[in-house]
Amino acid sequence: YGKPYMFYENFDSGRLLRWKTAGGSWAIEDRKLVQQESAPVKSFSLAGDAGWDNYAIRVDVNVSAGPPLSSPGVAFRFGDDGSHYECGVANGNFELRKCVSSSCGTSLATILVTQQLAGWQPLYAKANGSQLECTLGTAGDAATVSFTEFSLPYGKPGLYAAGEARFDNFKVTRLPPLWAIVTPTPTPEPLVIFDEVFSA
Repeated sequence: YGKPYMFYENFDSGRLLRWKTAGGSWAIEDRKLVQQESAPVKSFSLAGDAGWDNYAIRVDVNVSAGPPLSSPGVAFRFGDDGSHYECGVANGNFELRKCVSSSCGTSLATILVTQQLAGWQPLYAKANGSQLECTLGTAGDAATVSFTEFSLPYGKPGLYAAGEARFDNFKVTRLPPLWAIVTPTPTPEPLVIFDEVFSA
């Protein structure tokens, strides 16, 4: 776990050589990753390796870049058959979903976004063993969803959009497996059962 990032992209190069897209029209404009297709059909841009298991994603997403029904978000543990987890915002909700062979009918957790989120917002997704968690926004205005699920143990990280969307500063950080996180046991104070002080 020595490297700070498993994958990092700020799109300054203007090229998508390390990305694999599926559907849509993905391009780099003004050093931002843009999904240009306005039709509300989901498409993906994936990175990394299909064997990655425990990792955290952080990306900046412009939640107001597309029309009101657009749905930008992150995909993680994306397998070769299209199965994956994803979380994103659409229609005023922030949702964590499980997709099997690209069919995303299973909502694992959802929350109504009560704060008015506009412009660029940080979006986080974390998969560590069976622990899945996603957060949109900054402290105070953040919306968080989580779930325990382990049917998709590994896969690529990436981005998705159903309509126009803009992304920047995509980072993937390796997480130690849960079994490797050891909480130290505090040393108990010795039990005194007899105490006598003899003074001169």
